[in-house]
Amino acid sequence: MTRNTGATTNHERRRRRRTKTSNSGKSCYTNVVDRRLLVVLPTLLLGWSSLFWKGGVSLPGAHAFLHNSCSFDVAKQFQFADCYLPDLADDLLLSEAGFLLSHDAATGYLKKTSGLLTNGATNLYAKNQIGDVYQQLDDGARALDVRPKMLTNGTIVLHHGPLPIATTLERLVSDARRWAVDNPDELVLIFHSNFDYASAKTSSYDDDDGNNDDGNNDDGNDDGNDDGNDDGNDDEPGQTDAPTETPTIEASADNTVAALSQVYTKLGVTYVTCADLDGLTVGEAKELAQLSPVIFSTGDDDASSGDDGYSDDNESEDDNEPGQTDAPTETPTKDPTQSPTETDYGYLLAMDRHDVYAGSCAKQNYVGNRIVTCYSSDSAILPCTDHKSVQHRKLKEYALASANNEPTDSNSVLGPPASTSYYPFNEIQTLWQVDGISAALGMSHVSSIIDDNTKSHLNARVIDWVYNEEFDGISLLAVDQVRLNGNALTSVLRNQCGQSELSYGENDNNNNNNNQEHGQSQWEIPCGTAVRKPHIRQGKPLSTLSFFATTLVCMVLGMWIAVGLAHYRKHHDHEKEVEILEKDLQKAMYQCGCREALNPSDSQDMGEIVSESSQPHHSDKKEDPLLQLPAID
Repeated sequence: MTRNTGATTNHERRRRRRTKTSNSGKSCYTNVVDRRLLVVLPTLLLGWSSLFWKGGVSLPGAHAFLHNSCSFDVAKQFQFADCYLPDLADDLLLSEAGFLLSHDAATGYLKKTSGLLTNGATNLYAKNQIGDVYQQLDDGARALDVRPKMLTNGTIVLHHGPLPIATTLERLVSDARRWAVDNPDELVLIFHSNFDYASAKTSSYDDDDGNNDDGNNDDGNDDGNDDGNDDGNDDEPGQTDAPTETPTIEASADNTVAALSQVYTKLGVTYVTCADLDGLTVGEAKELAQLSPVIFSTGDDDASSGDDGYSDDNESEDDNEPGQTDAPTETPTKDPTQSPTETDYGYLLAMDRHDVYAGSCAKQNYVGNRIVTCYSSDSAILPCTDHKSVQHRKLKEYALASANNEPTDSNSVLGPPASTSYYPFNEIQTLWQVDGISAALGMSHVSSIIDDNTKSHLNARVIDWVYNEEFDGISLLAVDQVRLNGNALTSVLRNQCGQSELSYGENDNNNNNNNQEHGQSQWEIPCGTAVRKPHIRQGKPLSTLSFFATTLVCMVLGMWIAVGLAHYRKHHDHEKEVEILEKDLQKAMYQCGCREALNPSDSQDMGEIVSESSQPHHSDKKEDPLLQLPAID
């Protein structure tokens, strides 16, 4: 029994030892595998994330357009790897090409920190964009909505309705030209509309060119040959100077076109009428939009340089990408004798109807009785910042009607234009409109145009509409805050089937040959919903908190001062204090020997007062501590 027990015990011990050794081997193997996984899995995840976030699809022979910064965050907005954006097909009709339009692009130059009133009452519901147009184009815009205004001295500045923007058209076009030169494969369009003429009473603010309205020579050309009637020495007695009202420039189509042409000719940019674009293809439009060479003059003879003397908001830390600087201060001038260089290549085209108000070449689809605002006077309607708001559905219906309704040239009916010769472009306004009521309600909600767009995730919703091909056709897609998901919008527009050089003309032998050279058949090139949807940024509200915080601080400070004054007035008898002060002053004058300055009655009374004051007092009442003057010998 003992041997059997011992044998069994020894057997069990050997089995246990083998099991332990086996488990130890497994443990060692597992440890090795774990170490390898620690190395391999992060590599795989990094490669997968890079493949996913940088587009996931890499095309043979494809090169990204010259984007200033293809950072990790920017690359996520593109549908192909390395921020690749295919060129528009040259044979595509210009009227059928899709462009992302920066609505009221000039408002990007509005200052955000220029004082309480300007930052609050003016800019909250007037500023539609962030950053100058160079930044907006880099954020995805390919068309600019510009509203010029001519001052009485002939300088063209910009405006948004009644709000003047202290930036010249030349500054804006210079920024757009600079981006076009940096990205020579991209076609950029400038759309004028609502050209305005300033009256003498409204043009006295300091414009970008440094030509201040001095009340005498409003044209800025002070030649010293004044007629001498303003010095006050040549007038007859009783005669007054003639009023120095500044003459206004006559509003006419010729003056409008001449003023705009002067700016574009100086910058080497083509400026055309809408009729010139009828039937053009993208390739033909690029030939027309080719920039002319210019040279940069640094002299002081022209004050309208890129440095306009204003610190606009694109200079703030949240408007510029790291390493990006503002526009150069040199003024470009056209030099027809200079041969084009590589830096002169680029495509920038300005256009309007060449009428007195520089009418837009696009049917704008603004129907007053159908506009959709973020806030409604109807208390039952939730604001657009609530995802359950009915305003989202209404805006989508408005946008789809602008593209999918029957063609019409009527401005009071939504729909694409019937005549592409009169309206070469169709504008689809995918933005919250603003009127007086909605602006007031928005400010009561501590919001702004930028914050309404951000908190409602509107640009992200528009991406879904475009990606899901809910529009029959898109020409100009107008948005606010192009900085938020602008590159994603341009990517889904460009990668729609039939838009780019990759997907246009499926039967084009040239395209097939080019694709076969890269070892890829044309039918394998993805487009539309075959390409993954770009990553959508959420964005952060950023514009209104400082204003309302400042307002709150001012209100609290004002209330504190008012309470302090009320408390002081309640606990102080001002008449008695003044009476005591007068007696103390008279007493001092009497003791100084200035008795002649006092009336006889006052002098006698003062003698009695002084004699009484010299006697000791045993009253328990304390002396009034308001004013106690020392005795003067």
